Amino acid sequence: MLFTVNFDVIDIILTLVVCLNLFLGFLVLFNGPKKQINVVYALNIVAIISWVGSMILYRSASISTSIVWATILYIAPTVIASSFLYFTYIFPSSQQKVDQRKVAIIFSINAVIALLVALPGIIISTVHIRPGSEKEILFGHYYGLYVLYILIFFTFGFTRLFVRLRKETGSKKMQIAYLLLGYAIAANLAFITNLIMPWIGLFFLNWLGQIFTVFMVGFTAYAIIRHRLMDIRVVVTQLFVIALWAILLFRVLVTPFGSEEQVINAATLLFTVVVGGLLVRSVLKEVRQRESIERLNNELQKANQTLHDLMNMRTEFLQIASHQLRTPVSVMRGMLDMLREDGDSMPAQQRKEFIDRALSKSEKLTNIISDILSATEMDVSNFDVASIAKPINLVEITRLIVESEQADAKDRGLTLEFDAESASLLIKSSDVYLPQAITNLIDNAIKYTEHGSVTVHVSQDGNDAVLAVSDTGIGVSPEEAKKLWAKFSRAQNAKDMYTDGSGLGLFIVKKVIEGHSGGSVFMTSEAKKGSTFGFRLPMMKEGTHEKSS
Repeated sequence: MLFTVNFDVIDIILTLVVCLNLFLGFLVLFNGPKKQINVVYALNIVAIISWVGSMILYRSASISTSIVWATILYIAPTVIASSFLYFTYIFPSSQQKVDQRKVAIIFSINAVIALLVALPGIIISTVHIRPGSEKEILFGHYYGLYVLYILIFFTFGFTRLFVRLRKETGSKKMQIAYLLLGYAIAANLAFITNLIMPWIGLFFLNWLGQIFTVFMVGFTAYAIIRHRLMDIRVVVTQLFVIALWAILLFRVLVTPFGSEEQVINAATLLFTVVVGGLLVRSVLKEVRQRESIERLNNELQKANQTLHDLMNMRTEFLQIASHQLRTPVSVMRGMLDMLREDGDSMPAQQRKEFIDRALSKSEKLTNIISDILSATEMDVSNFDVASIAKPINLVEITRLIVESEQADAKDRGLTLEFDAESASLLIKSSDVYLPQAITNLIDNAIKYTEHGSVTVHVSQDGNDAVLAVSDTGIGVSPEEAKKLWAKFSRAQNAKDMYTDGSGLGLFIVKKVIEGHSGGSVFMTSEAKKGSTFGFRLPMMKEGTHEKSS
């Protein structure tokens, strides 16, 4: 006989381990049979199943076939090690490109070691059967090479997973952690009980390493269910199918070999494998369809929310534009009507005030229209100032803008100060957009400061030029500060102070600055305690200005 059917408790436990590993293999494959990462992981699971299964058959094999099953028992771990190492190159995302030369080297070494195991006397010499105890294997002179191969491949794989663990975040990080922990427990314990102890002649635990694979199965399954890589209904269905397969497989193994009952049990097992696979696939298809519908529903909800936000933005724009455009026009029309009707009889001073006021409102109208046009021009995903950028001295251009704003600050009883750490900080920017952004920041600071001062500070921070405009004005609450850079957005205290703001100033600043490569805006503020708004832009490297000249 090739082997005797004499199942003990150890064999039953090993059979259950086979079923658990089989379950995980189907779980992974059904989750995406065409995904490279799932196929490679399934290969690893198949190797583990072969390792556990060959231990069952090795323990019950006759003297004539024990060497055959011992050979398979030691070839299977070589595939486990190589497929595990390859798996670490594509996990957690199979979109990573793997150097095919590395893959060829991994499996070439695997093939060489497997061949050495298969050749008689090199890794395994013979098998001794000891009545009442586990069989003993006499190893060849190159068994140490086999142990070294397993040790190196697993160590290298664990190192790669640990490196990935430090880089990843969120659910991927947790998946790697569970996978690493499960494999580390199983591999390290099996290394002792199945490689080192047999090497020194201790075989009474040489079946324990196969049982340790339950740790790998358990942690990986937990990662799958915990992080919702599979629907729980699929898991339950597969558990039911695998349990049914396990029972039928057990009946096949415990019935007399070659008997009619064993044939019937084997045929029943084959039938349930086919039907069970179809059942699981059907449930999985239903789950995926439902997930697809849920995904489409979520996308529709997001689209509806976006549309709702756009409608609100449109309404707010119409309200602001209507008020901002209509008010100056109404004032100018009123002034001009009065001049037309009573201009000849008006004192020269009053007539001049009317004209000045009309001019002021026309200038304000021009600025509003300019802001709206600028915001419309910049409100595109590919807005970029690089094509029109030229070397600009941020210190000098800011000093000129501050000088032009001094009269406005003085009229409001404010002190406008300028402070620069050096005479020149060269950046590449637009001489049209950058002054507009700086002016908006200073105008806002002056407009929303009732008393005190406004300070414009230009400095260097590493390779960046930094401009900060600080005021002692009304400030902004932390809740409202988050949305101030958005289009048409204004803080409530700013609306209470001035009803005619457009809400486009800071939006334009953000668009201009982020239109530079490496540009960013910042703000710090507290209600009633003033604010600081500013930006950072990368400085030109030394020698760049001369080359561009």
